[in-house]
This record gives sequence, C-alpha cells and structure tokens, in this order.
Amino acid sequence: MLEQIKRFAKGKNHYYLLGVYSVQEKTQFEFLEIALKSDELKIIERHSFSKMEDSLIELLKKDYPLLLHFDGDNVISKSVENKQGYRNNLVFKMNSDEFYFYEYHQENQIYVSLTRKHFVDDLIAFFNGKDKLISHLSLGPFVVSQLFSTFKNTDLVYVNFHKLSLNNESLVAFEKTEERESFVTISEENFSQKEIALISTFLEFKRGAPNIQFDDEFLKNNKEEYKFRKRFKQMSAFSITFILLLLIVGHNILSSYTQSLGEKESQYSISQQTLLEVKELRDERELKEMILETSGVIDANYMTQYFVEIGDVVPESITIISMDVAPPLKKIKPSEKININTKIIDIIGESNKDEDFNTFIKALKSISWVKKIDIINYSKDKSNSKFLIKLKK
Repeated sequence: MLEQIKRFAKGKNHYYLLGVYSVQEKTQFEFLEIALKSDELKIIERHSFSKMEDSLIELLKKDYPLLLHFDGDNVISKSVENKQGYRNNLVFKMNSDEFYFYEYHQENQIYVSLTRKHFVDDLIAFFNGKDKLISHLSLGPFVVSQLFSTFKNTDLVYVNFHKLSLNNESLVAFEKTEERESFVTISEENFSQKEIALISTFLEFKRGAPNIQFDDEFLKNNKEEYKFRKRFKQMSAFSITFILLLLIVGHNILSSYTQSLGEKESQYSISQQTLLEVKELRDERELKEMILETSGVIDANYMTQYFVEIGDVVPESITIISMDVAPPLKKIKPSEKININTKIIDIIGESNKDEDFNTFIKALKSISWVKKIDIINYSKDKSNSKFLIKLKK
C-alpha cells in the first residue's frame, strides 16, 4: 500500500487529517498527522478527542494542509440506481441545495453520502476563525474506495459505522453497524476503522478519484488562500536566501579581488624575466629560418633537381598536381618552432590508368636518391584515380 501511495504522492510534505464523527448529538474527533519523507509515509502523531478542545487546536499549530472527513449521525449513506433525478429521491420533499452530496459511481449503481451544508460550513467557519484553512474534505464511508485494490484477502471492510461488502475490488453492498474494534494493517502500520477513512481522504486529495463526484467549489477560496500563503512563504524564504547569497557572493568577490591583486603584483615582479624568455624564443626562430634559407631547402634552384628527375619518369596518363619538398610536420603558427622533414617529398596527382601508375612507381624506385616510397592514398574518382605518394630521400 505504501508503494501505491509513493507513486501518487512524491516529496517531503506534512498533512493534518481530522475525522469528525457525530454520535448521539455529540461530536468526536480523530486526529492524524502524517508525513511523506523520502517517499515513505510516516505517522507523526495520532490522537482522539471527545470534543473540540484547545489541545486539538494546538496540534494544528503549523501551516500544513488540513483535510476533514465527516461521518456519523449527521451523514446519511444510501445506494440508489443511476437515473435522472436520483438526488430528489434521496431528500424527498426537502431542498437538495441544502445538502452536500458525496457520490461513488459504480456502473449502474451510485453510493451516496449526504449531509446538511450547515453542519460542514459551521466547522469550516470555526477553523477559518482560528486561521486554519481546510484544503479538502470527504463524507461517509465510500471514500475508502481508494483502497479497494489493496483489500485482496478480504471481502468485508469496516469503516467508521459501516460494514462494506466487496467482490473483485467492487462494492456490492453496505450496511450500518455498531462501532467495533477493527484494524487494517498497511505495511507495518495498524489503522482503526476511523483512521482508514482519513488515509483514504488523503489519497483522494493527492491523486484524485475518477469514480468520486463531489462539488467542492465552496472550498475554492480556502485553497487559493492556502496557495497564496504557501507562495508568500516561499518567496520570503527565497528573498532571504537571495540576500544571504548576495552577501556571500560579495564576500567571495572581494576575496577574489584581493587574491587577484596579490597575483598581479607577483606577476609584475617576474615580467622582466618573461620578456627575456620571449626574446630568446624569437631569436631561436629567426636563427632556424636563417639556417633554412642558407641550406638551400627553400631555394627554387636547389629543388629543381628533384622536380626534373621526378618529372622525367612521369607517364603521359599521369598528372602531377603538386610536389612538396621538405613539408612541415604540422601547420606553421606564429611564435612557434617550425619543424620540417628535409628527407620527405610529397607528390599529389591523378592517374587515368592503373598500369601507368604502377610503371610510375617502378620508375621512382630507380631514382638513385629515393630510399623509400609510401603510397599514402590511391582512390578512384569517376574516370580518374587520385593519389598521394611520400618519397623518403
């Protein structure tokens, strides 16, 4: 059962549940405070009162949702056929507008609990006067339909002053009975027949009940007022948190600026050394560029030898697109060392015939200064084949 509650009621919340039971012109009260912590239902407090006492009001000191359940002599429960005008048949010649109707619909049968409005309205007004807002309420035993699916091992359920007969999770009959000592065990918690109606009321409030019809428009103002209070408290808490956050952020920024100032002063003290290191790197780059220029590697006349000897062995069906003598090992970037391989020549071209390409490779191998040939790429594109050859000197 607790697993079922967890699916429909997530989060960490507290709720007050109050059963109002009229017996022989006296009103008894059954109180439960429950909490959902880490998706587990916990019974915080449970009390019974023979009348409205200050100690009961004291239990409602926190601003938790207050849910009511009514039953007893002031609540009439009946079963009627689902047809037009069934409410008038329930109240006979009395005005149906004077009653609240709490209905459990089941195929062609309707189970109805009704009570005069003043009995409910007077209690709501009393709690409003104590600044306690009612968020939801239910009437009679049929609210326990929320738990029918959990009563798999029994066909009789005692709720308040009624005995309900079940068949395949459906209500088939009910009758009024004297109060008896009856408990229902849900997980490790035992609930009396009065408390089980309170748990059912809580479930209906949290997840709704499609088979229950109850016009609770009269609670609209209470619900809106409760939402307003809740949002106001949330905004107040948010404002306080935001101000504290600003103070913490301001303190951290000041500490950061102080630390940054110390770092800048430290960096300034070594700036001259940094400039010297940069100058040494620039001088090293200029020296290497000078070595390249004097070595003849980047001189056009020096490279002509390679171009001529390679060009002499190129078949007519092969087109040389580019030859890169001493290609750089990576892209040249400013202020970085230039690394080249003077022993490499990259040849990019196209071939119309595979046979001529093979002939070209053999001819390259016959050149005296060619030590090794690597065919990096040879891929066909329509009628031509593109290739990339790497010669090692």
